[in-house]
Amino acid sequence: MIRVNSSVAVACDWVARLAWLNLLWLVTTLAGGIVLGAFPATAAMYAVLRRWQTDPVSREQRTARLFWAEVRADLLRANLLGYAVVLVGLLLVADAMIARGQGGPLGQVLFALAVAAGAMVVVTVVHLPYFYVRDRGPARDTIRTAWWYALSHPAATFLIVAVAVVLSFVMGRYPALAVFFGVSVVGGLTVFLDERGFRSA
Repeated sequence: MIRVNSSVAVACDWVARLAWLNLLWLVTTLAGGIVLGAFPATAAMYAVLRRWQTDPVSREQRTARLFWAEVRADLLRANLLGYAVVLVGLLLVADAMIARGQGGPLGQVLFALAVAAGAMVVVTVVHLPYFYVRDRGPARDTIRTAWWYALSHPAATFLIVAVAVVLSFVMGRYPALAVFFGVSVVGGLTVFLDERGFRSA
């Protein structure tokens, strides 16, 4: 009974942590008008999640204090990397639309190439925030590491994407849940899997 109660208490503690962290992410994103707040907020969320996993003592510190410190430290750098990734994504979408409208064998080949490149961007972005806060290195090296990790750990990549898709449907049905668990659950799962995968590599 003691073990069961202890497990329930740990689970409840993590649910509360993820809910509070997600709320901080949402507030920061909205405070930055989304376009200026989403990327620093996401980087800060992953940094806090990774710190919780690698340094249990940090769980005793105030979550808001840890979060805001990370936001201030990464405000410019996170936005630059985030906008670069978004720009690449938009260019690939535009290429796919142009290729599809062109028609013919060449258009089909170009469309397939654009879709394949888009898929590579998606799987890279799945792991990019984790390696961003883990390595703190040049953006090019961080992107390359995330890309290689996604290819070498397909099961983890698939699981994270699958959970994100399922959650999107659940949040669509129950929008209020997005306020507390919209991104923190996927972030927590990503950090957990990537930290374990990287250590075992």
